[in-house]
Amino acid sequence: ENGQEEQEREHSMLRLLARPNEYFSGSILWMATMVDWNVDGNAYWLKLRPKGSGRLAPTELWWMPSGLVEPIAGSRGEFLVGYSYRCGGEDVRLAASDVVHFRFSLDGNDPRKGAHRVDAVGREIATDDDASSYMQSVLKNASVPGVILSPAPGSEISPEDAADIKRAFISRSTGSRRGE
Repeated sequence: ENGQEEQEREHSMLRLLARPNEYFSGSILWMATMVDWNVDGNAYWLKLRPKGSGRLAPTELWWMPSGLVEPIAGSRGEFLVGYSYRCGGEDVRLAASDVVHFRFSLDGNDPRKGAHRVDAVGREIATDDDASSYMQSVLKNASVPGVILSPAPGSEISPEDAADIKRAFISRSTGSRRGE
């Protein structure tokens, strides 16, 4: 009432976060959540309430793997009406109020989801990997990257033979077989 914050150390939410369900601790819940959030940009918890309790506070929290959860938009333009959770080979529809969704920023293709952090640097990672493979093959082959394929003077090669030689050379000198 005087505008000062007060800590409520005995709040039921603190107890729930310390022991979200009978099978794992709060630290396990947070570790799984942070892995999904850092890798996928999304992390999800399912809130379980006592049967027949309506909208009472949850009594259990469960981590849901982000790859098994999809936000659902409403058929009449509602931004979010729930979530689809792939569980045991079936899609289970969950109310939005029964899911805690942690997002990293916003996904440009679907603002109901968080941004996948690796996507932002995926091209750079692939380019760096390709450059490293190329440099490794150059160094492995005495630092001589160039090659010239030429028939002996005065001899001829049919177009079919030339195409076969070219295909064989390309398959042995590009991609992961670069410099073979």
